[in-house]
Amino acid sequence: MKTKKITLEDLKKKIQEYSTELPKSITQELEEKLSRVIDKLTMNDVERILNEVVRQYREAVVEPGEAVGTVGAQSIGEPGTQMTLRTFHFAGVRELNVTLGLPRLIEILDAKRTPSTPLMRIELDEKAKYDRAKAEELARKIQHVT
Repeated sequence: MKTKKITLEDLKKKIQEYSTELPKSITQELEEKLSRVIDKLTMNDVERILNEVVRQYREAVVEPGEAVGTVGAQSIGEPGTQMTLRTFHFAGVRELNVTLGLPRLIEILDAKRTPSTPLMRIELDEKAKYDRAKAEELARKIQHVT
């Protein structure tokens, strides 16, 4: 059974019904994003989406007094340690000039506009994927252009 498409006004009213359960920033973003694809949505679709957003929001909410800072620090600390340890695996590799370890983590967390050494991951095609010499040749040809 096909239900009728909804109007922008219907969409706004339906999202408004959820405004007591969700922060304003989320309802605004929902309205903005769902209005872009409104021609593909039915009211049932919108209700399913809103119910899922509410469910995920409730799961993400933490209790007052919960140690989110400690958990956050631990979540950052472990990858930071891994990054620092990986730096030693590149010791002696002259061609590899990337910032790894703690300095790179600090750049990421501080959201620096111009990182000291930007890093790019490039997927290789089948010809170079398993051929180290071809991959290294390609890496030498890449240069930074501003």
